[in-house]
Amino acid sequence: MVLIRIRGELGRIGDRVLNSSYPTSFIPNITQIIGIINAIIGKKVNNYSFSEIRKLLKELEEKVKVRAIYIKKMPKVIDFNILRINHDATKNKNQLTTTIEYQYLYNFEYIIDLEFLDKELENIFVTNLQTRNIKFTPVL
Repeated sequence: MVLIRIRGELGRIGDRVLNSSYPTSFIPNITQIIGIINAIIGKKVNNYSFSEIRKLLKELEEKVKVRAIYIKKMPKVIDFNILRINHDATKNKNQLTTTIEYQYLYNFEYIIDLEFLDKELENIFVTNLQTRNIKFTPVL
């Protein structure tokens, strides 16, 4: 069993896009956590194709189980409105921009309980964290 702490002052946990808004989730989903684990382990995808990424995530999901996600500090939500410029051939200026609402979390902290079924992978993960030899920046 490995417990990791994820905390931050400002961040977003991506959720599905709904009608020109980008809501945030309060809890990271399993795929995002597996992505963070991969960033720490440092396994690379050659051409960033969706099929390779899916294959990598599936492989890691078979070797690492997320047993629990604890909210140690309940995050607060801040709303931001961003004006997005549409790049299309429309001549109507009202249709050239769209206001999009983003939600960000601030002052959050989670404890993630992981179970590594592959002990070699667990050793790589723990060693990379302890020595700060992280291959990619782990970002939610």
